[in-house]
Amino acid sequence: RIQMREESVIYPWMELTQWDGVRKRMSSEQVIEILGPPTLDEPSLHKRKDRVFTWQGRRVATGERVEAIIRFYKNKVIEIEPPGDKKPFVF
Repeated sequence: RIQMREESVIYPWMELTQWDGVRKRMSSEQVIEILGPPTLDEPSLHKRKDRVFTWQGRRVATGERVEAIIRFYKNKVIEIEPPGDKKPFVF
């Protein structure tokens, strides 16, 4: 219980319920309001994706590495890879 609380404070983006609020065509600012700032904010070399947000961390209880990614085109969400999910949501 303590570890879960610690994880929700340190890495709120790891909670899958947080990702329910992320939708297609949201701006990067709206995404940050929901998930908090990303670990990495990088430009994309892909011509249909111009920005990539990546969140990275480790589960407190297990030490398991967790990563989540959102890709943007013209500052709008086009692809979502929530933590622990292998298949991205492509819009």
